[in-house]
Amino acid sequence: MILDFNRRSPRREVIVQTTTGELQWDALSQSVSTLSIGQVINVQHFDQSRDEVFLDQLEDFINRSARGERPVVGVADACETLRVIDAIRLSDESGERVYL
Repeated sequence: MILDFNRRSPRREVIVQTTTGELQWDALSQSVSTLSIGQVINVQHFDQSRDEVFLDQLEDFINRSARGERPVVGVADACETLRVIDAIRLSDESGERVYL
């Protein structure tokens, strides 16, 4: 994870490398890039503000829950996301790899 607030050209990126490829999220350019081994890079751009994204997710969760439907992103997904965020924070603080 790269959160550089001091450079003239700031960076806000998360790069996930796996045995089968790589995912890169760039908060400033609002893009997600994926690269699978042996394939071209797939880049998706998102024009929503951060607030709009959170509000859309919250609205979807509330509406689906009210109708008794399973939300696209449920509580288990949220817990797993927090687990990943905690691992990133721990890795940053300790300088060590954290395995999930």
